[in-house]
Amino acid sequence: MLNENAQRWVAALRSGEYTQTTGRLRNGDAFCCLGVACDLFDSSQWTRDYDYEFDRYGVPDSVRDSLGLRDNAGANDNCASLAYHNDTGSSFADIADIIESEPPGLFRAM
Repeated sequence: MLNENAQRWVAALRSGEYTQTTGRLRNGDAFCCLGVACDLFDSSQWTRDYDYEFDRYGVPDSVRDSLGLRDNAGANDNCASLAYHNDTGSSFADIADIIESEPPGLFRAM
């Protein structure tokens, strides 16, 4: 079962409030799926339109931990990270479905 923060992230991905981008966490007003998580859980850390203070290519440990993810890029045991899905054409709704399916290795064992 997804923790409360992961549920909020899935809801935000499905909300239509975020425009999707690829190749970076944020590009102006557009976000990748991981950038949405950063924006939700610590938006004060954005230093520019595309940089997050901690890690430009994945979520910082604090965001990873709040979501319960095993990996900062959202990788799972199939080696298909959420960042990969985002950057190869999966929509936010598709990514929300992946998160909800809890593929092996995406989340840390609780």
